[in-house]
Amino acid sequence: MRGPYDSSMLRISVALVALVTACGVMGSASTLDVSASGVFSSSDTPDLPFLEPSDPFSISFDIASNAVPIGGTVTANSFDVAISNVSYALNGSPVSLTSAETPTEVEFDTLANGGLFTIIFGSGLDALEFSLQGAQAFSGTTSSPSFAPGSFTVSSGTFSDALNFDALAPQNLRASMSAVPEPSTVVPLVVLAALAGITSRKLRRAQ
Repeated sequence: MRGPYDSSMLRISVALVALVTACGVMGSASTLDVSASGVFSSSDTPDLPFLEPSDPFSISFDIASNAVPIGGTVTANSFDVAISNVSYALNGSPVSLTSAETPTEVEFDTLANGGLFTIIFGSGLDALEFSLQGAQAFSGTTSSPSFAPGSFTVSSGTFSDALNFDALAPQNLRASMSAVPEPSTVVPLVVLAALAGITSRKLRRAQ
């Protein structure tokens, strides 16, 4: 036979599960975090703070799951979309990017054009370009793409800057997209969890 404490905690658990499910539905179509990582070749020329031979690197940026291609960039094989919250790390240490170095868009390619994406940091001769080839990272067409969370097979990749052109080892390359929790879904979860803790403590004292 359940006591008052057990019944109350059961109701709280049910409410938490319902809210988590609702938040998952509400947050399923908005912002995605795109991440990619790899390892530079041992024969590369150092270009700090962005490159050190044999060091691992990682790239991250956000896109909208229903991102609209930037005007004038759409072809049968590729398109560009706006990106935000760009970050870059070398050997696990974040690199501070200037506004001139921070990419504002990225090119996605169809499978026929190599797949995955190309991202460029900076411009001109000093630009750093990462190009990953493999699976197509979107569904739909180049004029009306759609993105969804998932991991993508990377078959090859290249990196180039003013000092290097590097064929990145495919076994070290990773690329994925994951959902970014929206504040409107995270806040209710935090509030309900706090209320559950307060209720639990009160019920224990009452026993």
